[in-house]
Amino acid sequence: MDEFMQAAIEEACRGLAEGGIPIGLVLVIDGKSVGCGHNRRAQKGSAVLHAERLAPSRCGVLAYAGPMCSWPK
Repeated sequence: MDEFMQAAIEEACRGLAEGGIPIGLVLVIDGKSVGCGHNRRAQKGSAVLHAERLAPSRCGVLAYAGPMCSWPK
């Protein structure tokens, strides 16, 4: 399985473990992960906390804080 797809599945599992909907996302640019996230809509009771909104918002953080995803190991 593609490493990025595996990372998205891991994000989905995190969401499910938190009691949410198991949807994960990894944002890839030029073969490099620049953001990741999972739905937090159910956990936070917010209609806007979807994975596709959270992952891009984390891209800027990655530039300063380093990778936030748990991969590659």
